Amino acid sequence: MDTIAPQNPSANTDRLDGFVHKFVKNGWYVCAQAREVEHAPLGRRILNTPILLYRSSAGKVVALHDVCPHRYMPLSKGRLVGDNIRCTYHGSLFDPSGKCVEIPS
Repeated sequence: MDTIAPQNPSANTDRLDGFVHKFVKNGWYVCAQAREVEHAPLGRRILNTPILLYRSSAGKVVALHDVCPHRYMPLSKGRLVGDNIRCTYHGSLFDPSGKCVEIPS
């Protein structure tokens, strides 16, 4: 099982008697309550990883890496076009699987 330790242990608030907690990388973490996830972009961080959450028109929760691969703009700053998310920086469009489906030119 992979674990991750905080990058700056001296600033870790979970420190107890010199012990630094390690966190499981491939595990489940609560990132939002069901009522918080709507058909609008919601950005969160889990283990210092940016996560984009939104609900599709069918009500399914979508979770993606909250970074546009082109210029690292947070996708949570973008807007939904149907069930896809459009990056606000260059307008690239990503489907719910994270695949880029349109690049404006």
